[in-house]
Amino acid sequence: MELKWICNQELFPCINVSLMEDILGLANESKMSTLRFSKEYNLQYIGELAERWNERNIVNSNQDIIALILGISFCSTGTFLYDQKKLFISSICDYLKMSWNGLAASAILSFGYRDLNPNPELELIRERLIQSASTYEYEAERILQISLLSRVYELQPHLELRKYILSLIDGLCLDIKDPFLEYPLLLLLSDVYNQLEKPTSKEFKTKGRGRLLQAIAALRNKEVLQNQHYNEILKVNDQDISILNFYMAFQNTPDVHSITGPGFDRIKENFFLLQFTSENDLPLYLIELIDEMSFVSKSEKENPLDFLLRKFNSIGLTGFPNRNNLKLLISKCDTILLKHCSNSYIELLREELFIEERRNTIIQELLESHALNEEEFNYLQELSDKFEIAITSTFNYTAMCLEYEHITLHDVEMLIQNDMINIVITILKKNAQHEKLLNLLEKVPSEYHKFLLEGSQFTLLKTNMIDEYKLRLYPLYINALFVYKSSKFPLILFEILQTSEFKDLFQLSTKKIDEIEQKLFTSNLLPSEIQNKIRTKYMTPDELEQEYILELCEEVNLSSWYKYSSYAEKNWDRITKNLELRQVFFTRFIDLANEIADEYNLGRILVLLYQFRSNKAFTPEQIMSLEDTLTEKTKQLLFTK
Repeated sequence: MELKWICNQELFPCINVSLMEDILGLANESKMSTLRFSKEYNLQYIGELAERWNERNIVNSNQDIIALILGISFCSTGTFLYDQKKLFISSICDYLKMSWNGLAASAILSFGYRDLNPNPELELIRERLIQSASTYEYEAERILQISLLSRVYELQPHLELRKYILSLIDGLCLDIKDPFLEYPLLLLLSDVYNQLEKPTSKEFKTKGRGRLLQAIAALRNKEVLQNQHYNEILKVNDQDISILNFYMAFQNTPDVHSITGPGFDRIKENFFLLQFTSENDLPLYLIELIDEMSFVSKSEKENPLDFLLRKFNSIGLTGFPNRNNLKLLISKCDTILLKHCSNSYIELLREELFIEERRNTIIQELLESHALNEEEFNYLQELSDKFEIAITSTFNYTAMCLEYEHITLHDVEMLIQNDMINIVITILKKNAQHEKLLNLLEKVPSEYHKFLLEGSQFTLLKTNMIDEYKLRLYPLYINALFVYKSSKFPLILFEILQTSEFKDLFQLSTKKIDEIEQKLFTSNLLPSEIQNKIRTKYMTPDELEQEYILELCEEVNLSSWYKYSSYAEKNWDRITKNLELRQVFFTRFIDLANEIADEYNLGRILVLLYQFRSNKAFTPEQIMSLEDTLTEKTKQLLFTK
C-alpha cells in the first residue's frame, strides 16, 4: 500500500486525510505541519506523537484514529525512540477496548505485525476482529480493511483470519463508475489474491470472487487490452479497462514486475489514444499527470505523447473529434512537433491550432522539405506570403515552384536573387529538359556554367542531347574553360578539335582547323609533345629534315658508345650528305676514343672506324686523323701494361 492510494478524501471518507497528511508532514519535517503540531498539541516529532497522542486530544472520531494509525504506519521506523512504537500499539489497543472500530483494528494489526514479534495485545485485537460482525457505510472502507488484513495474513498466517478476510470479499460490492477516481480501490485489492495464497472459487460463497481477484491482479501485472473477459468480470467497458490498466500497471507498478517495456508502451499508448480521441475534454488531473510524466522523462525523445503525433499522421483530423484535446496535444508536444512534421499538419494549419511561432516554422518545414501536391503547395505559399515567412530555396521547394509554375525561367533576376539558379539547373538536368536548360544557361552569367567543368558533367550532358542542342552547349563549355580554367583551355580545345563529333557539328574545314591549331601553337601554352605534334604537322619535308638533324646533333653530342653506334647505323646517308652532322659525329668519335680504358673497348671502336670507312661517312682526311688517334691510344694502353 502507498499513501497516494488512500489520500483522496472523497474516495475514503472513513479517513481524516488532512490529519494523515499532516502526520506525514511532521515526519518529513514540513514547516507547516511541524508548526501546527507544535502550536496546537505541543508535539515536536513523530515518536512524541506516537507516545502522547491520547493526552493531546488529537483523536475525536473514527476517522481521526484511522488517520493516526495509517499516518504513523507510513513513517519510517527510525523515527521512534526507545519503546515509543510499543507504547503506541498499546495505547491504540487500549483505545479500541473502549471505542471499537474494525478498520482501526485492522490498521494497527498491519502496523504491529511488521516486526513479527509476538504481541498478546495484538492477538486479542485479532481474535475480537475475527468474531465481530462488520458493517460499512462506504464500500471503500471494506476494501481498505481487506487490503490491510491480507497484509497481516501475509506476515502472520492465521487460518481463522483468512476465513474472515474471505467473508469480507464475499460481501464485496465493487461498482466502478469513475475509473479515474476509483482506480485506487483496485490497487488496494491487487495484491490480495497472492497474499491470501490464491484462494479458489470453492472457498467463496459468492460466485466468481476468485476470478475477480485474479482479474484485478492482472490489471496491475499484465497488459490487458480489448479483453471482453475482464469487461464482464469487472462490469466495465473497454475504455474503463484501458484507464484501470494504465493507472495500475504503468503509474503504480513497482520496479520489479512482469510487464515488458514494449508492454508498458502499449498500455500507455492505448490509454492516451482513447483519452485524446474522446469527444469529451481531458480532465484536469489527467493533464497534470501528463505534465508529471513529461517532467520525469527529461527528454524530448521520451515525450509520453510522442506516439500520438505519429498516430495523427495516419488518422488525421477526423480521428480527434474534440478540438480542445487536439490543442492540448499540440501544446504538450510543442518541442517535438517538427520531428513528426508531415502533410497532415496542413489540416492543423487550416484549423489555426498552432501558436504563431510554431505555425511559421511548420510552414517553412513543409515547403522546404516535404513533397506537396499543387493544392497543398499553393495554400502554404499563400500563408508564407501572408505572414511574410522567409522560405529557403531548397531543392524540394525550388522543384515544386517549377512544377507548379510559381517561378518562371524567364525571370532570371528573380532566380538569382532567390539563389535558385544552380538548383534549377540541377532539376532541368535531372529531368533531361535540355531546351529549357540551354535557354536558361544562355541568359545567366558565366559563373553558373562552372558545373560543366566538374568531372564528366559536360560529357554526360551532351551524350543525351540531340545535335541541335550540342551546337548550343559546346560554346558555353568552351567559354567556361577559357574563363575558369585558362591554363587547361588550349590543351582541352586541341583535344576537342580532334573529335569527329565537333568537326561534324560545326562543319569545320581542314583549313579552319589548321588556323585554330596554329593559333594554339603560337600561344606556347600547350604541352611540349602537343607543340611538337602541331609543329611537325605544318612543316615542309626540308624543314622536318633540318629539325631532325638539329635534334640528332644534340643527341650525338651526349651519347655513349652504344648510343653513338646506334645513331650512326641509322643515319649513314645523312652523315655522308650533311657536313654539319658529319662534323658532330667526327668530333664525338675523337672524344669517345680518348675515353677508352681497355683493349676490349679499343677493339669495339676499331670495328666502328671500319664501318665509317666502308660507308664513306667520313672524308679520307678524317679517317686518317681518327687512325692516328687510335694508334696513339693503342700505344698508351700497351705502354701501361
